[in-house]
Amino acid sequence: MYGMLSLKRIKSKLEHANLEKDNIYRSDNVETPFVLGLIKPKIYLPSYLSEIEKDYIVLHEQTHIKRFDHVSRFLSYLTLCIHWFNPLVWIAFWLSGKDMEMSCDESVINQLGHGVKKEYLQSLLNLASGRTNLGLILYL
Repeated sequence: MYGMLSLKRIKSKLEHANLEKDNIYRSDNVETPFVLGLIKPKIYLPSYLSEIEKDYIVLHEQTHIKRFDHVSRFLSYLTLCIHWFNPLVWIAFWLSGKDMEMSCDESVINQLGHGVKKEYLQSLLNLASGRTNLGLILYL
């Protein structure tokens, strides 16, 4: 029930999302990028992203789609619903999500080259902190 209510709430927030191109949408009601849909997955982005951040994040989300992470995540969620009482399933669900994210980040850095590592990580930091236009202040 929780999953269905959450999906309904998300879809109502996305009613006014603007199609940019192909399967990429932008919305003022989106706080973090995500993929939604099993058969025809769509990428939803916050409207405040700069163009370079958008390019990095779209590549990251497209990597999720190419790897069928959205399908794996759905099947993992179904497993979690069935075995909700098992703490090991909860841990596996959480860890698998973290692994998917780190794997996609690594793939993006390998595709773009290690020269963009700082800029890409700064984009992720901006999204995680909810800040916009911090500039590239990350020094590694």
